[in-house]
Amino acid sequence: MGNVDHTSRDHALLSASGAKRWMACTPSARLEEKAADKSGNSIYAQEGTLAHELSDIVLHKQWKDMSTRSFNAQKKKIHTAVKKLFPKNHEATWAEMEREVKKYTDIVSEQYAATLKEYPDALLILEERLDYSHIVPQGFGTGDAMIVADVWLWIGDLKYGRGVEVDAKTNPQMMLYGLGALREQELVYNIERVSMNIIQPRLDNFSTWECSVGYLEKWAETIVRPKARLAFDGEGEKEAGDHCKWCKVKAVCRTLADHNLEIARHDFKAASDMSLQELSDVLLRAPMLTDWLSAVKDHLREEALKGAVVPKHKLVIGKSNRKWTDQSKVQKVMDKEGFTTDEYMKSTLQGIPTIEKLLGKEAFAEKLSGTWEKPQGAPTLVHISDKRQPYGLASAKADFADAEK
Repeated sequence: MGNVDHTSRDHALLSASGAKRWMACTPSARLEEKAADKSGNSIYAQEGTLAHELSDIVLHKQWKDMSTRSFNAQKKKIHTAVKKLFPKNHEATWAEMEREVKKYTDIVSEQYAATLKEYPDALLILEERLDYSHIVPQGFGTGDAMIVADVWLWIGDLKYGRGVEVDAKTNPQMMLYGLGALREQELVYNIERVSMNIIQPRLDNFSTWECSVGYLEKWAETIVRPKARLAFDGEGEKEAGDHCKWCKVKAVCRTLADHNLEIARHDFKAASDMSLQELSDVLLRAPMLTDWLSAVKDHLREEALKGAVVPKHKLVIGKSNRKWTDQSKVQKVMDKEGFTTDEYMKSTLQGIPTIEKLLGKEAFAEKLSGTWEKPQGAPTLVHISDKRQPYGLASAKADFADAEK
């Protein structure tokens, strides 16, 4: 495999993945340093790690002369880990992982093959530690895949989760990776442009953005370096914003609390007293408010579990649903009592997502075409940046505007 063990990656204080946050709110890096990191132990984080490991050996097998024996042994190890992580539906999970990882490795392989045609000496680098400490104190990260040619650098980043789509354009994580890669390769290659690519196979999102080395270096000197110095020293002003979503200390951050309480203040005004602009602003900021409230609730629960007394609250045992532990015995009893299977058994077809996951997208489309439909969804209000077409009167106005052009 590559030179990085996915399960034991070190994380920089000023990490590339957290750059959006520590650049916007420079004190957050040092404040987070003392907080427990729970995200890395989640089942989804572990699944992502396994997906990265699988993609790594697939690309090593194809381009780095990994032996079939070694490849099969590593693949079996990853498969076993998936079974342990998802004991109830490991086969479907494994089939999905193989299918979705292939989307990523196909993109990398196709790009490398195309680059080799133009630059026969192009180099594919996998799971490389990227040091950008010449700009950010002690800054480093790990690049999933890089293709280096005479004047061009391509960086690919696999994001296996099902979260929100991530845009590569001016993405600080990718730009820091670019700076680290340039530093690594500048003595060998005279790179002029950097292509940054985010691949989210499970969301079918492939976002790409390219800029000149000059643009990247100017950004590093004028924006990143001063922000990084403040962040490393734990200085600067706290700033609330959408970057707070993944902050480890958001539940106890007074700046975020003040920001969200200002949003909540509107709850005490009747909608008739507020303009559409005011109501729209509240709606735009509501996700941050609900996310913060959830973090506060989780924090207080954890403190109570540790023995702290939370004013006006207490811990209780929550509700739960009964479930069978010996279904065969239940069936025997029901049969003995004279009930028919139809009376106590209920068999229904699983939902479309489950069937599609079991079959795979290609087989689902081929074998079950015409067996399902997708009715039009109910109208919903979203941010104007949403890529979907406008509906109703807004759609009519847009069509009329186009016709007038």
